[in-house]
Amino acid sequence: MRPVLRWSVRAGAITLALLIGAGTGPASAATGIPRGFLLNEAEATAPPNEIDRDELWWKVDDRTARPLEVDPCGSKRYRDGRTAMRTITLKTSAPSSSSEQLVLYRSARAAAAALDRLRADVRRCTEDRDGYRYSAKPLRVGNDAVWVKHSKKEGRSELYDRFAVVARRGKALILYTTDGGSYTTGSLTGPAKKMAVKVCGIRGVCG
Repeated sequence: MRPVLRWSVRAGAITLALLIGAGTGPASAATGIPRGFLLNEAEATAPPNEIDRDELWWKVDDRTARPLEVDPCGSKRYRDGRTAMRTITLKTSAPSSSSEQLVLYRSARAAAAALDRLRADVRRCTEDRDGYRYSAKPLRVGNDAVWVKHSKKEGRSELYDRFAVVARRGKALILYTTDGGSYTTGSLTGPAKKMAVKVCGIRGVCG
């Protein structure tokens, strides 16, 4: 009877593992970002046609050891409690550039601390060698958000280098950026608001 008993225990363990696995699909994984989850991911990973091949350059990166797309001080310290991260960048022949980034943290407190550090960096690293300055103002997206711009004054004009929306929703940090030449009203806040709702579909992020 001893072999039967061992088999029953093993069978029960296998059954339990299968049940756990069946209830944890990619959209509900607490520590991962499902494939195809980002708003631009389908387009970024689709095979390019002949025209786009020479006009659009997409890149998808899942490394957690890369900087945030808004990094005023050029920080190289990324051990801030990240558990998963996906960055999609687009460069065009225009030339122009934009990005979408989703970062998951071990806790909502860690995500909030990351956003607080970004705010502090905006205040601390105000002007670069070319005279461009970072500035930020509050924005109503998710639990907390900031609107960031990188620009400089030239006479009575203001030259824009980059715009960004950085929002927190639960354990997630959401970033959308674009260079100054391709910005239109709502092109960043709209996607950020959409992702701030969508990200709650990943188990544990907004709970």
